[in-house]
Amino acid sequence: MSGAAGWWWAVVLAAVAKAWVIADGFMELRHAPLGWRAAMLAWPVVLVAGIVVMR
Repeated sequence: MSGAAGWWWAVVLAAVAKAWVIADGFMELRHAPLGWRAAMLAWPVVLVAGIVVMR
């Protein structure tokens, strides 16, 4: 893999970080019960795992 094709993981990592910031900050999950917070923050990880498996 050369060029931009090798950078897919950086894009996925940035998307997960953005989802984390949105869930924690804008949706104010910092103060939510642990179960809700874990479910919302685990969703981007599940998506990345699916992308990696399908790749």
